[in-house]
Amino acid sequence: MGNILLVAVKKISGEWIYNPYPGTVLEHDMSLIVLATAEERELLQTLCSEGANSSEVRH
Repeated sequence: MGNILLVAVKKISGEWIYNPYPGTVLEHDMSLIVLATAEERELLQTLCSEGANSSEVRH
C-alpha cells in the first residue's frame, strides 16, 4: 500500500483547511479530500467510521 495524501478538510462550519499539517485533529463530520487508491480509500473510510487509536494510524 502506498501513501494517502490528505489534500484538504472541510469543517462542519464550512471552513476549509488546505494542505493540513500532520498535527491536524480530525473532527466528527469533517469532509476529507484525499488522493488515494480505491483500496486506501476503503481503509481510510473504515478507520474513520470505526474510530482508530493512535497506535493504529501510521504517521
